[in-house]
Amino acid sequence: MNADSSTSPGNQGKWLRFGLVAFPVGLVLLGAASFWFYFDNKAKKEKHTYRHALALRRDVDTASLSRYLAILGDAAKLSPEERRQTVSSFVQSTLGPENMGYDLKKAVETDRGTERASYHASLDGSRRPSDVVLVLAGYGDAQTSDDAALSVLFSVAQAMTGTPRVKTVRFAVLDASTGGIRPPFERMDYDMRKSGDRVVHLVALGPSARVLADEWSRSPGAGTVTIDLLPFQTADELKTRADAVLKVVVDAADRL
Repeated sequence: MNADSSTSPGNQGKWLRFGLVAFPVGLVLLGAASFWFYFDNKAKKEKHTYRHALALRRDVDTASLSRYLAILGDAAKLSPEERRQTVSSFVQSTLGPENMGYDLKKAVETDRGTERASYHASLDGSRRPSDVVLVLAGYGDAQTSDDAALSVLFSVAQAMTGTPRVKTVRFAVLDASTGGIRPPFERMDYDMRKSGDRVVHLVALGPSARVLADEWSRSPGAGTVTIDLLPFQTADELKTRADAVLKVVVDAADRL
């Protein structure tokens, strides 16, 4: 009886050689396809995210500023710890994806058993994403009022959402309840440097951010600094200040 030609040693060798060639090629093609699907889906997701954020964009307006001031004013009637926690929750909900479309990042540090949260949301730059225009405010310091600063930061963030600039714009609200925002700022600055980002313009809003901005401006290689203490004002007066801050941020973010 003749042996089956498909199982002959010669044919087995051919199939083995074919498998040795085809299997790696298949892996390469599969890997390339996976990368294509990944980046295609990522691009579609980012496009959808920006469209969603753009739909939530609002110009700076007196009504929003009045609402922010009223909510933060009510929180000021609470005990310092209740106020800190309430404002923290308000920051999270206001800057988050439901209200402004930002992918909000939260960093929590435990200090003597107390959790202190800081937040940042970024509008990634289209051409120079590693250069960051940082808009900074604090909250939680019982000795100062950052209500106007937070209200302006919220308004500027909503006026810019969904509209990428040349550089990255990052809005950061840091816990200042221990008497200053230096510790959370240093952690954020360390993480930024580690990822290759650098602050080219710091916009410090309110009293909690002032001392840090003054010190940072004197550090080697520091970028431009804009400080606005934003003493408490009416919503109408604050709108003028918010428009001015918005212009500073947009000009800095689009400057080549």
